[in-house]
Amino acid sequence: MKLEVTQGHIDNGVPANALKCPVALALLEAGFKTVSVWRRMTVTNGEEQSINSPKDLLEFAKAFDRGDHCVPTVFDIPELNAPDAPAGALASGGA
Repeated sequence: MKLEVTQGHIDNGVPANALKCPVALALLEAGFKTVSVWRRMTVTNGEEQSINSPKDLLEFAKAFDRGDHCVPTVFDIPELNAPDAPAGALASGGA
């Protein structure tokens, strides 16, 4: 699954907040009901799913928390039972 973190997610993200970081905001926009992102990503959409956060995603989250400059990016994350996402929420070419 390809997850796109946009400049809007970065601008509206909250450092050191697993529920409101840019990646969490991207997952919420993709249609998941609740999310938590850190060493493990936990999402809920009828059922709770938890996976290890990919290394590049974890490095992005750490950089964002430190206040480092972060740019929009697309993460390749393990497939989640994604809801029907709004157009543009997930990057094209998933899986």
